[in-house]
Amino acid sequence: MTNQAEESTQHLDGVAHAIAGNPRLWRTLLFAHTPDTSGDCHACFGVRWPCGTRTLAERAEEIHAAS
Repeated sequence: MTNQAEESTQHLDGVAHAIAGNPRLWRTLLFAHTPDTSGDCHACFGVRWPCGTRTLAERAEEIHAAS
């Protein structure tokens, strides 16, 4: 049986694989989801950086680079 953290990682990886073939998408996400001066995500308004979207886009970039 997998725990919740493992399931979350597997889900993130699955979505990252799905968008890895679309560099325009994950590059746009990387561009938009940057830290502001208070350490929050610029695009997510009040969410600490790195946000989940930034993490997803970084993982998609890694997958793209490895292929």
